[in-house]
Amino acid sequence: MRMRQNAHGARAAAALVAVIGTLVAAGCGSSGSSGTTSGNTANAGAVSTSQCGTKPGVKATGTPIPLGAIATNQPGTSFTDIPNMAAAYFDCVNANGGINGHPIKLYIETEQTNPAQIAADAKQLVQTDHVVGIVGNTSMLKCRINPSYWEKLGFFVVAPDIAPEC
Repeated sequence: MRMRQNAHGARAAAALVAVIGTLVAAGCGSSGSSGTTSGNTANAGAVSTSQCGTKPGVKATGTPIPLGAIATNQPGTSFTDIPNMAAAYFDCVNANGGINGHPIKLYIETEQTNPAQIAADAKQLVQTDHVVGIVGNTSMLKCRINPSYWEKLGFFVVAPDIAPEC
């Protein structure tokens, strides 16, 4: 993933690489200590805190790493589960050392398939929230509305692709 280049671009790039590395490492963690005993599979999918941070039990206290997501959320259609799961995982990472001591702050904007709102959400994330990366986007129209904006800024969006154009 590439991020926009600015005064803190190198630090932000290193932080985002660390975030992605942590996510990959967590996905590759051993399931040998899942907490399953005597045929009880209730905790078979449980993740220990040591799998979501480099310093178990040590809260991250450094300068937050701001990331953003835009999700469709309207009556009858809600794609907020993925960014909410990312936020829950980042909460675990933050409670267990963060990324080199820095917590991850995920800003989630929701939209109702309104192109003007989706464009405004992207600008909110970049100009006001100062995000250094976009992860977990689940906006139905993201590939119609914001690609040129993200490209102009040098962002590559890490997101599931629910829109056909993606």
